Amino acid sequence: HPLGIHSNSVRPITSIARSSLFTGSKVEPSLYGELKREILSADRIDILVSFIKFSGLRLLINEFREFTKFNKLRVITTSYMGASDYKAIKMLAELPNTEVKISFDHQRTRLHAKAYYFHRETGFSTAYIGSSNMSNPAMSSGLEWNVKLSEYTSPELVNKYKASFDTYWHDDEFVRFDPTSEAQNIQLR
Repeated sequence: HPLGIHSNSVRPITSIARSSLFTGSKVEPSLYGELKREILSADRIDILVSFIKFSGLRLLINEFREFTKFNKLRVITTSYMGASDYKAIKMLAELPNTEVKISFDHQRTRLHAKAYYFHRETGFSTAYIGSSNMSNPAMSSGLEWNVKLSEYTSPELVNKYKASFDTYWHDDEFVRFDPTSEAQNIQLR
């Protein structure tokens, strides 16, 4: 890897070969700490979250900047109830090798999922599925529950995640976010 970020020094604390449950307990690794390590040890990332807050993106932005220098990041989110921060979505969309798709339906949302997928060419991909949107409280101090699935022990669930993500990615409800589009900017503000 060009950055050398796949070294043994950058690995999640929890196993990439076994599933884990994060409950927000002080005796387990923080979710955002693990997500930072997952980002730096992945080959591709797909994120599906209802809301993206600047407070949450700020926790991960340095890792996303390093990751997207050479790797692909795809993000699906919504503008439902104005909960996503325009500044955060714009910052993500301006990263290299990054595509953000968003549902601009302000009346309802079909997307309430919160899931993060970290693809590894080694076959040890991981997916976090649970209650944490990309916000500081949800990833750091809230009593959120998230399951970390390992492709090694749960390939059928990780494959279902990938297939479902791709279905949403190609759904017309989710439009590619263009930070230069005045119409989209107005819809998000």
